[in-house]
Amino acid sequence: MENTVRKIAWYSFLTLIMVVGIGVVVILKGNNPVVNFGSVETGQGYEATTTASNASGYAISTSPFHIKKAPSTLGSVIVTKAGTAGGYYNFYNATTTSILARASKYASTSILMISLPTDLAAGTYTFDVEFPIGLVVDWSGTIGTTTITYR
Repeated sequence: MENTVRKIAWYSFLTLIMVVGIGVVVILKGNNPVVNFGSVETGQGYEATTTASNASGYAISTSPFHIKKAPSTLGSVIVTKAGTAGGYYNFYNATTTSILARASKYASTSILMISLPTDLAAGTYTFDVEFPIGLVVDWSGTIGTTTITYR
């Protein structure tokens, strides 16, 4: 009889230890915050597009190039190959560069946000500029190869 009582006590003790242990694991696991390993929240990362030139230096994309027809932010312009002098990249706060297709209150000079020469040295040029209407890039001359980041 004494052996049976000892066994029951021992099994009760082990059961109690297991229940408490599982409870501690559940509580500690439930209180751990989610750890993000990146520096950007979901949905806030930049997208990218390129304005590439072919071997002759002529643009593969057509100008004007509509990057985003909604409010956006220009993150950076990454020049990987410079173009020749005399041309430009113009970044407009617009959904079109056509004066006939936009309201008269938006003159070309008022929607031009950034103008860069096509012979810009290779490198990363960071802007983080908001474009409340949209983001359109227009160019002239022999352009190089660039990557444009935006969101």
